[in-house]
Amino acid sequence: MRPWASFLFVALGVGASAVAGCATGASGDLEEEPSPASGGTALPPADGSTPPRDSASPTDSASPRDSAVPDAPGTATDARADSADSADSADSGPRPAGSPCAPVNAIYESPCGFCGKSAQVCLATGWSSAGACSGESTSPDRCMPGGAPTQEACGLCGRRNVLCQPNCTKAQGACTGEVVGGCVPGTNEFLAVGCPIAGEGRDRTCEATCMWGAYSACRPPATDITVPAAVGGVAGIELRFEAARRLLTLLDLPCPTIYGFDTTMYVYARVRNTNARTARVSLWSTLPAGSAADSDTIMAAYAGAADPANRLACVGVVVDDCSPPFGSPAGMCASLGAGLVGTNAVTIAPGATITVYLGEYSDLASPGPIRINARTDSLL
Repeated sequence: MRPWASFLFVALGVGASAVAGCATGASGDLEEEPSPASGGTALPPADGSTPPRDSASPTDSASPRDSAVPDAPGTATDARADSADSADSADSGPRPAGSPCAPVNAIYESPCGFCGKSAQVCLATGWSSAGACSGESTSPDRCMPGGAPTQEACGLCGRRNVLCQPNCTKAQGACTGEVVGGCVPGTNEFLAVGCPIAGEGRDRTCEATCMWGAYSACRPPATDITVPAAVGGVAGIELRFEAARRLLTLLDLPCPTIYGFDTTMYVYARVRNTNARTARVSLWSTLPAGSAADSDTIMAAYAGAADPANRLACVGVVVDDCSPPFGSPAGMCASLGAGLVGTNAVTIAPGATITVYLGEYSDLASPGPIRINARTDSLL
């Protein structure tokens, strides 16, 4: 039995305890082979195959797929398709139509489009064609995952990295390289600086580099505002309330409105949209730089470039405020200034002009300068 026991040990990998028992029964002089646990080297089977692992090892064998683990993208539901199962980790796309599948009626979903899903069903003849893509992201900022990071403009002529995430949304990095002390391109301002004639001033425009251009020569203040071509651009004009120029005030109501009881100072300004697209524009009043007192104002808008014959027939609403929570970012308006902003912003067609009325709220107000600002919120 001694040769037979050795054969069993080497060829069949029988445990050491069985071999030892057999050898002892013959003559007791068969030496036990050292085991890996005692520092020896385990001999491989004679046929060259890999010996089974020790059952005590934590890496005993590859356990079957745990049904509690969520399936990867591209999964068969209702009943898992055997033919697709092994391919899940390698290919999450649709299965070729007509290719073998099992069991019948299994449903396989694969990703498509902007984070949507497309379904196939296992028929007796094989996989069906992929269905329509459904459940895609509808966000205007959606993106397709998997691409390399891109860059976009931000802030005052800065740049930032943009990466499309697996959920088809963009992750934006920090804005870097902005112009310190810069401005929004297209913004225009008129300032009464360095002019010998009272009431005249100089204007300047923010250039595409986010830096202010040179001041113009001295000129009288304009009564027209041109809608900036860049979204976010701000333009404005400086006007003056004169004691001799008064009209009945308007009440802050939806248009058409009604007159109030006071006769107050007022100005008119024109806002022209020279862009080829319809513009959504915020309008508000502020005091020019250096003004000491605030100004409580009322604002209304009218279609056309002429002074309105009927001041009650305004467009939208009459407003006497524009501070939060009425739709204006904090600091946009003077504390008592009026503004058609947020949901009250005006819409101006390409090539069209509107007229803006700005009046003092009280007949006790003092004459002085006032500024009307226009910001391009969007181009439709």
